[in-house]
Amino acid sequence: MMKKTVLLFGLLNFIPALSSITLGNPKLSKDTLFFQNDTISQTLIWEKVNDLKISFWLSSKDAHQQKACIFQGEAERPDGWDLGDETDMDADGSIYPASEYWYHGKDVEFSVRISHDLQKARIYSLKNPSLPFIYTLRKKSAPACPPASALTLYESVRNVAYQHYKSGFEPWKGKEFSLDLFGKGGINETNVASGFDTLFLPKMIDEDYEGATIVHLKGSVIPYKNLDVAFFRIDCELNHKGWNFTDYVMATYTPTGFPLDYRVLGRKGVVPYMGGVSDFRMKGNLDSMVFVSDQASCLNEQQLADFGNQDFEVRRMRYEIRGDGQITGVQTQKVWKEIKERDAEDVSVSFADYLSLFRPFGDRDDVKNLFSLESRKKASAAEGGLSSASEEPLSVGYVRRFIPDGIDPTCEKRTIGWYPLYTFRAGKYVVCSLYKFGDVPKSYNYPNREGLLVVYTPEGKIVDACPLAREGDLWSYYILQGAVRPFCLQVRQDFRTVLESSYNSVWSEYTLDQDGHIQVRLIRAD
Repeated sequence: MMKKTVLLFGLLNFIPALSSITLGNPKLSKDTLFFQNDTISQTLIWEKVNDLKISFWLSSKDAHQQKACIFQGEAERPDGWDLGDETDMDADGSIYPASEYWYHGKDVEFSVRISHDLQKARIYSLKNPSLPFIYTLRKKSAPACPPASALTLYESVRNVAYQHYKSGFEPWKGKEFSLDLFGKGGINETNVASGFDTLFLPKMIDEDYEGATIVHLKGSVIPYKNLDVAFFRIDCELNHKGWNFTDYVMATYTPTGFPLDYRVLGRKGVVPYMGGVSDFRMKGNLDSMVFVSDQASCLNEQQLADFGNQDFEVRRMRYEIRGDGQITGVQTQKVWKEIKERDAEDVSVSFADYLSLFRPFGDRDDVKNLFSLESRKKASAAEGGLSSASEEPLSVGYVRRFIPDGIDPTCEKRTIGWYPLYTFRAGKYVVCSLYKFGDVPKSYNYPNREGLLVVYTPEGKIVDACPLAREGDLWSYYILQGAVRPFCLQVRQDFRTVLESSYNSVWSEYTLDQDGHIQVRLIRAD
């Protein structure tokens, strides 16, 4: 025999919720149960089909709605369900037997729970908590509810919870529309929806939310006709794609706190270190509650990782709140394309400007520091110069012109930070050492940092480039010995083994030939 007691959406542990209902074997015919107060009227008409199934017609009409919420169909016990008594709790705390039948609709799922004496019923839905059926429906001839009835308790608790939810919203004082309507600034103690607030938040179903850390930030609430219209943001950090985005949401409620509808009016999204994937612009009329949003989405995600402009697809939508609180969204014209300009090359960038960012490698400098960003900063500071140049990565203009394309296939191009270190002459060629930050690797790779050399002609044309030393979670290196005139460098590169308890090592010697190309000779490998 199965027994259960169900609680209302977790509002308060001691409040009985949407109850169970069992039928036993009484004589059944078509029966009608009711609930009505100043704001809502509900009706359940049902009859038994067989021992495991009932047919029903269920309606709820809010005084602030023009249209009723209606469900009808058949509800039945799940296969193998225990036919014995279940229990439910009445408003006075008394336990009564009940029977439960489940209805599975296209977009909704709930159970109809009827007391054995057929005097009362409840509707229980854990998956669809926004359904308005939180009251006990009773026969009109049934005894009146006691003063501390579940009806009063439900209404008062929901009202307190809804008022608390609304208290975090700022009243909108102006008449003009602004994105500030959705809230300003970041997270603070008052604007984050939490606790009982979650009862009134829309249940967002969007694959982009998968894996993300989600925070609801309250904006403003505006009374409109017989509705409450709330505006808020949903901040999502690092979803399963590694994106961050913010949705700008409008939701409608009855004055008693029943969620009616919601829409995402616009989205702004970025991929960290690379750029935007979505953006929008919007106009609105707060008198008529009509909003027009141009939503732009990146057409080619590969453009994020590369330099240059981005192609966006733009869709114009018109949103309007109907009298029953439902929000309509209609596309008003054909999709069009827009180009987001970025990374325009600075034609004034010269090779001389580029070289000025590097420190000339002197006779007193230690070749073992050739790829050390920290030693570069200390050397500049010791000479009374500014080290700020070495603290910032190269600008896009310098990277596009003086860094070889594809030098690091393990990281997305836009995510790499290139830091200028030292420069020296090797015959007729100019050699520069750089320190590369590859902290945002592509899939299945690890963050890494590398020291590399790039060889140029005196005019700034790239002759050759080569990474010489890598460090990170799986790597470390050590410069054994060397000199810059003539250039010769011996480097031991260590690789962590599969067991991660030891390293394999490779000793290599790097030199420059007369054509400016970097030559590599393997000395030994362990």
